Amino acid sequence: MSRSSTTSSTAPQTGKTAQATATMQQGQTCGAVQGCVPADKVAALAFQKWLKKGCKHGQDQQDWMEAEAELKAEMARNGAKK
Repeated sequence: MSRSSTTSSTAPQTGKTAQATATMQQGQTCGAVQGCVPADKVAALAFQKWLKKGCKHGQDQQDWMEAEAELKAEMARNGAKK
């Protein structure tokens, strides 16, 4: 006898997740400290990372998060120079 379990992947969004989704729909990704990064810049950098990795599938979220973090760090450095 085998047991199977199902989980719903469409849970309602609350808190930071809902805010992040709404922000991304506006074309920017934002953080409380670093500010907002235009989504097109994040997408372009994530695409470059994907190309560097040999166009391997399955790491798109990791590429996006790395690109977003790099751009936010760059913004923070440039903001500190002002």
